Formats: sequence, structure tokens, C-alpha cells
Amino acid sequence: MSQSLAPKSILSALSYANSAFKLAQKQGVITQNPVEFAKKPKATSTSKNIFSLSTIKKLLTHATGELKTFLYIAFFTGARCGEILALSKADIDFKTDNLSINKNQTRFELTTPKNGKSRDIYLLKPLKTYLLSLNLPDDKLFTMDYFKIYYEYKKLLKKLNLAPSGLHSTRHTFASILLQKRVNSPLIAKMLGHSSTGLVERTYGHFLKDKNDLKMLNSAFKQTA
Repeated sequence: MSQSLAPKSILSALSYANSAFKLAQKQGVITQNPVEFAKKPKATSTSKNIFSLSTIKKLLTHATGELKTFLYIAFFTGARCGEILALSKADIDFKTDNLSINKNQTRFELTTPKNGKSRDIYLLKPLKTYLLSLNLPDDKLFTMDYFKIYYEYKKLLKKLNLAPSGLHSTRHTFASILLQKRVNSPLIAKMLGHSSTGLVERTYGHFLKDKNDLKMLNSAFKQTA
């Protein structure tokens, strides 16, 4: 007997199929993308898992290899998974404490970030210290794809007896911690790549204050050092 898939699984499959057909269109293999006409189910609403600073430290301590690097970047930038997997050494400027988010890694190709715009964000001290300790490859930072990273992440959560959560929880955690530490929403929106503060305020909380420098961002995560 066949089992029906959850809406989230169907949407994920459609997303990857859409990427494949778009690439085929671009290469002239097909003229029309059939996924554009597919009926999409509504995703069920799930609560966002927000990690505490102590749990972040625990995850970073026990993670290894590319997962460790992924989690460091995720927790200290709030970048999307595809944006992180697309990063290369050339995107990191240790002299100016700057990280350039200018690409997005899909299943099949590199594209622009979600909103079509590149952004430069602060390279926070814990992340900078960690990256400087590595022998970074000259090209892309990651050889693992999303599915392998997610597989290793799930294993780590289970090993540490932590509740299951998606990789996107790192992004929710980053935004929520900054709001709780009174970092203002325009700066958080800039870090996350949102075009306005409205989505930040609606999605992540209501803790706002008019301070937005690198010192405050670093201070928000000092307990993880």
C-alpha cells in the first residue's frame, strides 16, 4: 500500500524538480517547465526551534568536519543553507570583517540569493576566529551537499539528545538571539537579507533598540566563545 507524502516533502521534491527543469530550459532541452503547472499543497505550520546559547556551544563543540564549519557560519550569520553552501574563500575578508553573500547553491547549480540581491554582512568574532584556525580551500568551502549536511546534523542532534529540528532553525536562532539582545531590526534585516524590517519583526520577535554596530553583534554571542 502506498503512503502519502507530507506537504513539506512534496514541496521539497517540487523545488528540486523545478531547479532541474529550469536548467533544462536554460540549456534548450525543453521549452516549458511542467512544475510551473503543478498543484502545490499547503505546508503545515510548525513551531520554530530556537536554540539557547549554551546549546549552540554544545553543538559547535561536538560537530566535526564540514558540519562544524556549516554550523559556525549558520549560527553566526543567519544565512540561508544554500547561501552557506555556495560560499568560497574569496567571499571572506578577514581584514574588514566582511562576509559576502552573493550566491545560492541549489541541487543542480549556483544561482543568486533568494531575493536576487547580494549582500555584505559582518564577520562576527567567534566565526572569524574559527575560520582563521582552518586551512580553507581556495575554491568552495563545502564539498558536501544539503542532504549530506542535514544527515550529519540529524545524527548530531540525536547523539546530544536534542529535539529534531531543521537546519533553518539556525537562522531563526540567530535572529531571535539578536532581537532578545536588543539589536535593532534594520541591522538584523540586513544580516538576513530581508528587504524590509517587517518580516523580521513579524517572524522573530518584538525586542527592538536603536544600536547596530559590530561590537553589539559580537556581544550578543559572547557566551558561545
